Amino acid sequence: MNFMQNVFPVAYGGNSLAFNYVTTEAELIGVQSRLICEFASTRSCVIVGRCADYLLRDNPNCIRIFLYSDMEDRIDHIADIYGVSKEEARKKIKKMDKDREKYYRSVTGMDWGDSRTYDLCLNTSLLGIQKSCDLIEEAVRIFLKERGIDPDANKDTAVK
Repeated sequence: MNFMQNVFPVAYGGNSLAFNYVTTEAELIGVQSRLICEFASTRSCVIVGRCADYLLRDNPNCIRIFLYSDMEDRIDHIADIYGVSKEEARKKIKKMDKDREKYYRSVTGMDWGDSRTYDLCLNTSLLGIQKSCDLIEEAVRIFLKERGIDPDANKDTAVK
């Protein structure tokens, strides 16, 4: 038995000498959820997806932002990134959206993309990427100032 078979028995169809434990999806979601909440309560961070809007809904120091765009812009973007046809891009997007919706509902019991779970929703097709970034930066500055935090205090370490 090689190292990979020993450590990852499920993938290789064998028994593990190192451990005999299979993590369930629910356990992984639980660990992920705890990590998201811990990170958000102990440091500044940006969390993309993973139901963070729901998990951090009671965190007063969290701003929840949802970005979306028109289907044609999404298709062009995915076709460009993956080097696929527009039809293949459309299929990928539909599958990703279905998977996101299913995951979000399984974790939260709510609808993915519901604007009521966000503080700010921006259509990047309307605004463009740069203007969307500028608006997010301004929204975060306002958010921090309202909490008595100087948004320029760590300007040297800020990422733009």
